[in-house]
Amino acid sequence: MIDFVRLELESEYIKFQPGSPGYFKASVTNYSQDFYSFYLDIMIPGLDPESQIKWYSTKPEVATKKPPGATTEFTVNIHRSPRSGYENELKLTVRAIAVENPQLFATETLTLKLEAPIKPLELEILHPKVQGYPGEIIEIPVKVSNYSHDVMAVNLTFQGEEKLDPNWIIDGTKKQITELNPGEPQFVTFECKPPEEGKALSGIYSFKIMAQTDRMIQPEPEVSGKLEVLPKGIINWECDPTEQVLSGIRWNNSVNYEIQLDNYSNMIQDINFDIFERTKQPHHLTILSEQGQEQELFVEYDEQQSRYLYTGFNFYTIYPEESAIQKLKVSQVRSWLGMGNKLQFNLKPYLLNQDSESNTSVFIKPEAQTITLDVKPIIPFWLQLLALLLMLLFGALWWLLTPKNHHTEPVNSVAFDGKANTVISGSSDRSIRYWQVEGNQLEPPQVITDNNEKAVRVVRFLPEDNQQVAAGLETGEINLWNVTNQQIQGTLYLKENKNDRVFGLEFTKDSRYLLSAHGSGMVRVWDLEAIDSGLNSSNIPTRKQKKQSGLEPLAETYELYEDNQRIGRELIFKQPFALLTLAISERRNQPRLVFFAGQYNKLAIWENWETWENWNPLYKDKNEMEYYCYYYYYYYSEYGSEDTCLKAEGSKNKNRNKLYYFPYNWEDKSNKLINQYNYITNLATHEEINNTSFPNLLASADTEGYITLWNLDKIRQCIEQSPGRGETLNCSAARLEQWNDGHKGQPVRTVALSQNGCYLASTGDDGRVMLWSLNPNGELLTTKGKVVAQFPDTRLNSVDIKTFKEEIRLTFDGENHYVNIKKIKIKNEDCMNERKPR
Repeated sequence: MIDFVRLELESEYIKFQPGSPGYFKASVTNYSQDFYSFYLDIMIPGLDPESQIKWYSTKPEVATKKPPGATTEFTVNIHRSPRSGYENELKLTVRAIAVENPQLFATETLTLKLEAPIKPLELEILHPKVQGYPGEIIEIPVKVSNYSHDVMAVNLTFQGEEKLDPNWIIDGTKKQITELNPGEPQFVTFECKPPEEGKALSGIYSFKIMAQTDRMIQPEPEVSGKLEVLPKGIINWECDPTEQVLSGIRWNNSVNYEIQLDNYSNMIQDINFDIFERTKQPHHLTILSEQGQEQELFVEYDEQQSRYLYTGFNFYTIYPEESAIQKLKVSQVRSWLGMGNKLQFNLKPYLLNQDSESNTSVFIKPEAQTITLDVKPIIPFWLQLLALLLMLLFGALWWLLTPKNHHTEPVNSVAFDGKANTVISGSSDRSIRYWQVEGNQLEPPQVITDNNEKAVRVVRFLPEDNQQVAAGLETGEINLWNVTNQQIQGTLYLKENKNDRVFGLEFTKDSRYLLSAHGSGMVRVWDLEAIDSGLNSSNIPTRKQKKQSGLEPLAETYELYEDNQRIGRELIFKQPFALLTLAISERRNQPRLVFFAGQYNKLAIWENWETWENWNPLYKDKNEMEYYCYYYYYYYSEYGSEDTCLKAEGSKNKNRNKLYYFPYNWEDKSNKLINQYNYITNLATHEEINNTSFPNLLASADTEGYITLWNLDKIRQCIEQSPGRGETLNCSAARLEQWNDGHKGQPVRTVALSQNGCYLASTGDDGRVMLWSLNPNGELLTTKGKVVAQFPDTRLNSVDIKTFKEEIRLTFDGENHYVNIKKIKIKNEDCMNERKPR
């Protein structure tokens, strides 16, 4: 197979006129067996092949390798006449040659008609619109083309419009080309440098470039163009002053800020100021003219930025190198009193005649500025302080000279006497007050004392003598007072535990013992008969001595002494918890029980605490040797175990000592973990002395908002069936009721049972005093209690209740640290009638 190439021309006859584009197309097809790349070569008869005249070009110059059968398209562009003379025709020989094998080529011919040029000399500005900044050199390149047959000498002249200063053109406005050969264009560049400092205004300047030759050419060639001078410069502005004070006793409600603006740019400027303020209510801002006229600024609220925007403060038509001044007036109505307030306005200018997308170098300095206005009250603050101090001084004198009818800090404890004719109260204001009940209100109180060292936490009447009270203090002391003569009869405390806060106090019904519960977890029993002789002294310091009691697996016990006389006892848990409350249960011919409770919702029971000697059973073995069940291992030889010893020896003495943890939980929160923030806040008991047909009651309150009622008789039965070893007392059947909707789930601080067991009163953090009616069996008559009083946003700490034949009396703390009394007509007659003594 013979390798060959085919060359096809788009046309066999083309025309070319200088100054106008001329071209033709050719296609080359590879009919060989190999890959080849091709190029075109054009020859003219009589033209030296080595001539340097580049009168045509091809695109592509060299085609990429193509496979057999592939075609390559070429475009031949004619730039100038290959020979002198016009209006004649030339025969062109076009060859397609393989680069890899020059012997492989194809040839075609076409006719080129050379026509005379329209213009023998032509000017062309390569960039019709040039631009630059003041102070920069801007080049304006001009292409000069000679389409004649003769060499020319050309003179070029740059001529700008009136505003375009000829001095901007570097090296002058004239350029010369001494020899401009035909068909060989030359390039001439004019350099323009607009001046800085606002001399060259930003804008578009028209210009033209004219040509004159040594030949007669009419009209003389010229070309027009545009020169754009871009904006450049700085706009300086300042506010004087930036800080002002609006003060003085005179009636003055406004100040002026002077804003000066200097235009150091190369364009006429229009500038707007946006003024921002973060405030609750907008203020009155106006522009003050030289004639004194005011123009109010527009204001709108920017919700996204949470601020007010003031608009309309503008500067118009400020020429380069000129200044402008405007006054901003800020008005604010001043108050007579107070500290005043500080207004802050953020001023941010921007150019009105500047396109944000344009290429500009005009900057505003500073970009923003904050001005402040310190608005003072009409009456100076120091004068207000002086007046306030004088008022406080007169108020303090009045307060000191006026009897106080209420506490000045929260009331922590209130209590009725036995007949509910008087009320005793203790407060964080360190005072104890004694109130007489008159009708439906309390008479102004007697202040028993108001100079305790710290707060009074709890107060109680002595049962057998309602003229004596005990008060537990924050210091750990217990003061015994005679309310008749307002004299202190004694102070009970331990030297080594001076600051052990007293949270719970209860007397036994025979007034012999006073029990106290302390924040450290200690329970103390004070024998008032034993310390009778000390009641006339100012204080009764005590010491303590450890005592073996049989409670050592759970607690340690001590005897308390005044000199050499035992005056009390103390119980300390091995794992102490803060105690907030205690209650005593007493039944005829049965041991006394003490219930105490506090942190971690722990509730403990102590039995036979007054029978000290029988706490640890003592026995004799067959050799008449004496041993204690708890502390000697040889008892195994006789009893075999500690439990056997305790049961055997305990049965000989029914008054053995017992100490138990009593399980406390919530029925509807059985899976809730108890932590250090859970407290049983208060305990109360009800005892039937003469009527055993109905249960005795124990009530509790806690920080989860629960009130719980237990059957005391069933608790005693559980204790009788236990070995008395200090274990947990499982007695779930003793619980009668539990609810937590009385105080909206908020902590309940106090519960109190009426002496007949028919009513329960409670107070809590919700500020409500609630009254609950019970049936003879100690159960709620209705799940909805009666709201006796309500004090929103007030925590109530204490309540006490007494019932009589036809009415209920309640005393409780309230808002503003008042002590209150409320009388209610009895409606729960069924319970009252059935629980009458028989």
